[in-house]
Amino acid sequence: MTRVKTVDARTALAAIVEANARAAAGSNTLVARAEEAKLEPYLAERSTLLRSEGGKGTRVRVEPLVERTLVDAESLWSKHNPASNPASARYLSKAEIKSITKESPALGAITRLAYERVASGGAQTSKAAVESFFSTYDFAPDDTTGLRPLAQGLPGAAVLDGRSAAVRATLPLGVRTAFDLYAKLQDADIGNVYLQRAPIGGQEVLIVYGVTDGDPGFLEVFDKSGKPISSARLNGDRVLAFDEVFGRARFHPTVAHAEGVLTEEGLSEPDDQAAAGQPPTDWQGVLRTSQGRLHYDPTSYRLKEIELPITQDDPRYEVAAAAFEYLFETSLKHRLIGGDEPFRLGSMREGELVLGPFARNDGKTYEVAKWRDIDDGSFTLYFERTQEGRLRLHTSQFDN
Repeated sequence: MTRVKTVDARTALAAIVEANARAAAGSNTLVARAEEAKLEPYLAERSTLLRSEGGKGTRVRVEPLVERTLVDAESLWSKHNPASNPASARYLSKAEIKSITKESPALGAITRLAYERVASGGAQTSKAAVESFFSTYDFAPDDTTGLRPLAQGLPGAAVLDGRSAAVRATLPLGVRTAFDLYAKLQDADIGNVYLQRAPIGGQEVLIVYGVTDGDPGFLEVFDKSGKPISSARLNGDRVLAFDEVFGRARFHPTVAHAEGVLTEEGLSEPDDQAAAGQPPTDWQGVLRTSQGRLHYDPTSYRLKEIELPITQDDPRYEVAAAAFEYLFETSLKHRLIGGDEPFRLGSMREGELVLGPFARNDGKTYEVAKWRDIDDGSFTLYFERTQEGRLRLHTSQFDN
């Protein structure tokens, strides 16, 4: 039987409440009387109380409504899930929800939603909801204004200035990191980045949307706490594919080079390689992808799904996926000639990827992905982890 921690249920309830309030308010932060019909009954009751307590002409805003709702909900929860019994208070039980519902059917209804969200695995539910939403979303700019609809904010969203110190102080680290990465497109005058807080699937999410002056676009969605939910690569006005590993799109060459990836020429003589801190030509690493397939979009020749003989929970899958995202756009796609036959990996096919740690002469050990091409497109890619744990492409080495 699934046990739901009270703290998790409280977090889920807060997300449900705020998403409902923002959705009801629409494009601003005021909940008009006519918009109260969009509120969950318990929130509608709190809205009525705020108007009554404030007197004639009181305007109900989202933040005070959310705060009042959560304070009142916590008061009733504590009555039926008392902190005086720590062992019991740690979990929210169905019996306690039944007692809450008996006293307040409206609060009981959203309490059950929070409970079920946690019990069913909220992260997966969020991922499914986000991917379902954006799979059919129209990213195309408005024909009249030329403005991108997602940049203007989803219904009920709050568009945020990710460069503002006041806003940044409220953002989780992972969201700030994503925004700063795509902000480099704007800094390089080759794109732009947008940030918003919006309700999707009954939950509040944070959306980072990176665009370029060309077709490539990038989407990253996080939950309220900054936990990654899903990321996607865009091509023009549509989702090309959702990433198997969150953030794979960050290794598209446009983003990688905007971030400042170094480039160098590979050397061929063993003594020269050793002096330059480069892996030898016959470097074996610890893992070799001698089979697998790369699927791509036959119209744009952008990489979609990656099939590798590595499970996605293997740490080196992230490195391999990042490497192929970079390599396919940089080199591999240029050998495709019509059709949609998968790009096949292997020493007797198009080439193989060798993975493993390698210590360079700069004193650092990198996660290396060495692509041995059957033709003249070999590369060695050196990856590192940033202080916040994000995988980053440090150096791209052309080996021919």
